[in-house]
Amino acid sequence: MSNVQQHTRIVVTGTGMVGPLGCGVDEVWRRLLAGRSGIRTLPAHITEGTGVTVGGQVPTFEEDALAGYQPEQVILPKERKKMDRFIEFALIAAHEALEQAGWHPTSETEQV
Repeated sequence: MSNVQQHTRIVVTGTGMVGPLGCGVDEVWRRLLAGRSGIRTLPAHITEGTGVTVGGQVPTFEEDALAGYQPEQVILPKERKKMDRFIEFALIAAHEALEQAGWHPTSETEQV
């Protein structure tokens, strides 16, 4: 028996971004280079009783038409009902990364 382990090479060919400066690597990068911050005063209904007044929050499309959060473009409404918001963020970033990579899986095996 050989103790040699096989290693699978992994290559990053795409990136995705969802954060307080918006969604999309290119626009978020432009905003970072311009010195913009995603930190802002948070709505009272979110901060009530916490003592917190500022923080980073992913902007909605209504707040930011250029780089706002639009989960319905990537995730079916019935699927969104079953998942937490942070999973939506991950799926949107992964979708962008796959688009950049030019990889469009067609079978269930390729999607894993």
